[in-house]
Amino acid sequence: MFEDHKATWTKEELTRLYPLDIAATHALTKGLQLYGQNRRSLFTFIQASGVRLRKGALAFGLPEVFDHLNSEFYSFLHGAFNPNRRQWEMIWSAMEKVEVDFAKDRRTYLDIVKTIGLLQLVGSRGATIDEKFISAYLGAIYGEVDLAAKLKALSDRKILLFVKHRGSYKLQEGTDLDLDSELLKASKRVEDIGDVVLKLAPYFRHKYVAAKEVTYRKGSPRIFEYRLSHAPIDEKPKGEVDGIINLVFNSRSKLEQLKKESLKTEEAIVFGYFKNTEVIVETLLDIERTEQVISQNEDDKVAVKELRTIRQHHVNLLDHYIHDALYSSEAVQWVHRGKHHTEVKDARSFNRLLSVAIDSAYPSAPTFRNELINRESVSPSAATARKELFNHICDDWDKTDLGFVGTEFPPERAIYTTLLRENGIHRAGKEGLDLFAPSAKSTFTPLWEACEQFLLDSRHGRKDITELMERLAERPFKLKYGLVELWVPLFLFIKRGDYALYREGAFVPQLNGTILYEMTRQPRDFQIKAFMIDGVRLKLFNKYKAFLGKDEVKHLTNGDLLDVTRPFLSFYRSLNAYTQSTQKLSPEAKALRSAIEHATDPEKTFFEDLPNALHLSLEEVSKSDEQLGHFIGFLSTALDHLQQATPRLVDRLDAFIGEEVLATGERFPDTQAAIKGQLHGIREHQLFDHLKPLFKRALAPLDQCEAWVSSIAEGTIGKPLSKFSDLDEELMKERLLGMYKELVNLAEVHGVESDPQGAPVVRMQITTSSKGTRTETIQYPARKKAQVDKLVKELKAHLSADGPVDRAALAQAA
Repeated sequence: MFEDHKATWTKEELTRLYPLDIAATHALTKGLQLYGQNRRSLFTFIQASGVRLRKGALAFGLPEVFDHLNSEFYSFLHGAFNPNRRQWEMIWSAMEKVEVDFAKDRRTYLDIVKTIGLLQLVGSRGATIDEKFISAYLGAIYGEVDLAAKLKALSDRKILLFVKHRGSYKLQEGTDLDLDSELLKASKRVEDIGDVVLKLAPYFRHKYVAAKEVTYRKGSPRIFEYRLSHAPIDEKPKGEVDGIINLVFNSRSKLEQLKKESLKTEEAIVFGYFKNTEVIVETLLDIERTEQVISQNEDDKVAVKELRTIRQHHVNLLDHYIHDALYSSEAVQWVHRGKHHTEVKDARSFNRLLSVAIDSAYPSAPTFRNELINRESVSPSAATARKELFNHICDDWDKTDLGFVGTEFPPERAIYTTLLRENGIHRAGKEGLDLFAPSAKSTFTPLWEACEQFLLDSRHGRKDITELMERLAERPFKLKYGLVELWVPLFLFIKRGDYALYREGAFVPQLNGTILYEMTRQPRDFQIKAFMIDGVRLKLFNKYKAFLGKDEVKHLTNGDLLDVTRPFLSFYRSLNAYTQSTQKLSPEAKALRSAIEHATDPEKTFFEDLPNALHLSLEEVSKSDEQLGHFIGFLSTALDHLQQATPRLVDRLDAFIGEEVLATGERFPDTQAAIKGQLHGIREHQLFDHLKPLFKRALAPLDQCEAWVSSIAEGTIGKPLSKFSDLDEELMKERLLGMYKELVNLAEVHGVESDPQGAPVVRMQITTSSKGTRTETIQYPARKKAQVDKLVKELKAHLSADGPVDRAALAQAA
């Protein structure tokens, strides 16, 4: 009846309350607390002039308490500051209706209204104010009988309302709507709830729960997600979710069937089978029906208010059937891996079951207690600490505590301590401090072995490191992604000699802190491929080493590959542009050049591309040591052919100058001397601009054939031989013939003995079909220049406007 007194009252205590009964005592006490401001007391009530013990009554009852409060605090109760004014107004309104409708025996009706109204005001929400209670109470206090008829009369006049879901009477604010009748009609319209899970989901207030025991024991926060379904699910928990609590609502399911289904999954899924599904469905139907009646009577505020109260009651009841029943074996049966767990009786035992499920699904999960990193998504400060740790790993792996000194303890040092030092990853070896596989007792050993297997699998082709990361984020590890992003770069750095690393397809020759950090930011850009080294490959590799004058190795590592790769890459970079582009090479030399130029995978380059370039295969090379020797010989020949590409170009151009330009067949230095002899009489200041570069470079005092020929090439087409293409070679030959003839002609003109007065000279060459080609040098005295100019003027006056005709006529006349 009252929340603050739930213990059973003894007869002695009840006797001491006289002349008040227990209900009146509680009501008066609470009323004085609400309105009396601690200045009133039970004694004030007894001494009040308006309070009299009713004739025949055994004690003061609730009606007398109501009259006292209504009289003593009249002004406050009718004022704006009364927090319960609406409830008092309901009582006053009900009393007015009684005065009107029940002139005879109205006292009993008023007693009922006052009793129910006061209990509704100060009583417990869970109190049951039904016919039995009211009859017993008023019968005991005042000797009233036959109250059932009076309660019905009050209900018929809409003064009282019997709330079925509470089993209690309450004062009705006033509505003409018959709630019971409307709800009954709605029950006929809403007969099926449809999708129970869909309807139930909004009322299910649990979303996630942590498995506390395993979280504390291993350091990784293990989170379960509640999932509602009609049938058992089998899904992989993803992201922050490590397990699933699958609540099954299906009245047709059986426990044995659920046990069989649970055996099929290896994931961390705990199944809860609700045996009271039918009750839950019925409650959902009640909610649906109430909501339908509300939607049809929105204008009736009083009815809507009461209906909402009814709906909330059903919602509370639903909450009881779901949440309060979770740990009741009579309502829910918990199943995991085919076993019915009857030990689940409270939240603690249930949470222990969740830890059991985690241990079962993730047996290889390591113990790692570091809240900075051991989480699904790390904070910006933790990401910065991880980045700094990568720098220490790459730069200070051979130093004590990775170079951390003194009492300084930044976040990255905490990560180092909890991961590298506590698990024996950073320790002293035969050659000093280094990074190794975790110690035998470390819980990270299974994780290390899984990563090594991934590396082993990559021998047959490149693998994205995201594949390794995703593998570690699933069974049997289910690492938090913050730890995954730390562990994978760390592992790859420790094993850096056993694989080749690629970024967007390009070979990454060396690891550093920046590269490791970028693996955490853009992991999809990186791939790895472990070396596949057998006896034949090792023999071939050592042949490469011997060819380069380096010592043999017993095991191939990334460092060894880089040691051999660098000289070949350096050789290619040392080739000039002409050698890197010319097609005037042997097929083997061109294939070798292409293999080195496009080398992105050192292992593939040395064991596939280079042998293929020389028309051999690894299988052929492996047949005997003699074949290995032949291969290296072919390699040496092809490299020499590449180195001789420019000297061969020089020889071809030198031969062209002697045979085609000079027509003597001579070679350098004779060709150089011959050109100087033919062009020595040229006066440079009288040359056309396009001939000056060739003239200067042809006479340059160079004593090396390649330098002299390159100088002539630059004077002819503006390019040195080192930047030539195959087309440039042909272009130079074509231009050199014409330009050199012009220079020779000018040399003859400039060589004619000059008139003291500066006699003009003209050199003319005419070719006709009848007379052939004639070349003539014409010199005339300077004193006749005026006469020549006059004749030219006269000739121009007789020429036509047709240029070809004029030139043909002059040629015939000559």
